[in-house]
Amino acid sequence: MKEQKPIKTAAIIGLGAIGSFLAVHLRTVLGDNLRIIAGGSRRERLEKQGITVNGTNYHFNIVDPEDTCGQNYPELAIIITKFPALPQAIKDIRNQIGPDTIIMAP
Repeated sequence: MKEQKPIKTAAIIGLGAIGSFLAVHLRTVLGDNLRIIAGGSRRERLEKQGITVNGTNYHFNIVDPEDTCGQNYPELAIIITKFPALPQAIKDIRNQIGPDTIIMAP
């Protein structure tokens, strides 16, 4: 069994209520090494407005689903969308994962 590397980078797709709460707490630990995957108008909105959790506004490192991360893939990728959005989320995360990325879908 391969030894697990420490998690230094993570990607999240799905910034609803639970995803936003999780992102805020992961950002505390990972800083800009936390990537939020979002495209189109959602990306534009997140870049301009950020998200507000418990009265505090946050801005994140937003990456487009079409962007590739080369060899700099995250150790952890979290898919936290509602079930109907899952097939699109899986497509959108494909450029942001690597062979050793742990994929978590709570």
